[in-house]
Amino acid sequence: MLVLLGYAQVHQYGYEGQGDLPYWVQLMYSENPDMDQVIKEHIEYYKTHPFEKNAHTQYFKHWVHSRQIGTGIKTEEQIQSDKNYAQRLKNNLRTTSAGSWTCIGPFDYDEDAGSMSYAAGSAHVYTVEQSISNPNVLYAGTATAGIWKSTDKGMNWVLKTKDLMLTDVYSIEIDHTNENIVYAGASDGRLFKTTNGGNSWTEIGGSYFGANNIQLKI
Repeated sequence: MLVLLGYAQVHQYGYEGQGDLPYWVQLMYSENPDMDQVIKEHIEYYKTHPFEKNAHTQYFKHWVHSRQIGTGIKTEEQIQSDKNYAQRLKNNLRTTSAGSWTCIGPFDYDEDAGSMSYAAGSAHVYTVEQSISNPNVLYAGTATAGIWKSTDKGMNWVLKTKDLMLTDVYSIEIDHTNENIVYAGASDGRLFKTTNGGNSWTEIGGSYFGANNIQLKI
């Protein structure tokens, strides 16, 4: 499901009348919330509840992320809060000596990003989605290198937006019955659609989303 969030006022949309919200959600939407407390309650809640991605969890993720990057300057309180959060995550990790990871790409990057990015040449991956109708097909949205596609479960990747003026891709949604129909949301509010597996893209609703400063999050 594609969720459209007005970033500055996200918590005002669609939450009333949905029954009792978890305590961590109520804290997050309260006036002047304590992020460290919200994070603590978030972790405690999901120790006993299955995680399900929804508008609340997505807002939480972007809320924490925006505070962490901000202006690039953190107070001592923020630094300590980040350390506490990292330690709690570490304490909750389940580790195994048999686990190992290998980088499988994407390895290429936007050659023209050097003059525009704070991390020139980097292709940070924002989102990866796997097709339900064809599990071999995956799409990835990156920070400075557009949209990538894999047809072998991530072993190899191909850039699908090389001829499109599109860099940072925050969200991707694949049609549940057809892996060739894909929607992608950019950070500037533009929404794109392909019906041929990424060989060509059409901008849909871009003027409306851009004019209303709506960011697209999955």
